[in-house]
Amino acid sequence: MKVYKYRSLSTLDRDLKILKRNQIYATPVKELNDPFEASCNEVISKLVIDLNPFPSFESSQLIKTMEDLSAHKDKIGVYSLSKIYTDQLLWALYSESYKGYCIEYDIEKLKSNYLSPKIVDQYIVKYEPEIPILTPEDIGQPTFIEKLYATKSPRWIDEEEIRLIFNSPYLKEYPADALCSICFGMRMPPKERRKIIHSIKNLDIVYYEIYMVSNSYKLERRKISKDIIEGYLKGKCLSKTDKSNQTDNLILEKQFLANWRLAVKEENISLGRIMIQNNIPGCGEYYLKRISVFEYLVACAPELNNWVYYLLNIKENRVHQISLTISKEIEPPRPNI
Repeated sequence: MKVYKYRSLSTLDRDLKILKRNQIYATPVKELNDPFEASCNEVISKLVIDLNPFPSFESSQLIKTMEDLSAHKDKIGVYSLSKIYTDQLLWALYSESYKGYCIEYDIEKLKSNYLSPKIVDQYIVKYEPEIPILTPEDIGQPTFIEKLYATKSPRWIDEEEIRLIFNSPYLKEYPADALCSICFGMRMPPKERRKIIHSIKNLDIVYYEIYMVSNSYKLERRKISKDIIEGYLKGKCLSKTDKSNQTDNLILEKQFLANWRLAVKEENISLGRIMIQNNIPGCGEYYLKRISVFEYLVACAPELNNWVYYLLNIKENRVHQISLTISKEIEPPRPNI
């Protein structure tokens, strides 16, 4: 089963260090971002009070259980994951408004180092309107862990969370093949993309980037080609002697900042005029994305479904044609959708 961890750039240096060492960080319960973590209504204390007057009742074990419960919360490590990589709220909250990234793991491999002896449990988080009740029957049962560490308010339901719960917090190692891919947020700066790719270049993983599906509120990811990855590794994106290559790669990174739209009449006239001034034949209708204040990514199809892409600067009346290699990586307009 594939699971996902959303990360921000604020902890990038630390995260890259542990990624290179094939490690994850199991967070102590008291450091989790929900103050209601490990909350429960327990009836054990009341049971001790009610039954203590009876000579035949031995309360010491239950009292010890409550003491152990309090100490237990300080010993647990939680690694929170999600079943989905396309949730808009998770990208906004945990990946710095799409400036961060999302890590994909194989959960069975991720926990495989800790199965014998068993020191990790996997739970799908339940979302309940009321705080769970902990009873004597839960002691020593899976429901004990589930109620304490895998139950949350329905306010968190969109996270579709899966948890690995370890018997201790902090760093945990995993087999290298547990890490499957990294997906860049659509607003991640090129500098950080390069940093990630360079830092973990020895890891055998796939890279994706998230994008907005045209004419919808949906997100999807697309694979970044090996040519583009090689470009990052060889520093092509920063080459001062190859401005064309630099521009093309930046276009590939920026293309997901907006959806394609059909140019309106006035835009068709002004865009067509700039294209003619640059000796580029017109194509009737233009599809475009505004990727900066003065720049548009323009799609033109002189032949049916044979898209040609241009970077057009309306301030400088300048046009740059995107290379064929990069054009193949651009998500095309879908006029019939």
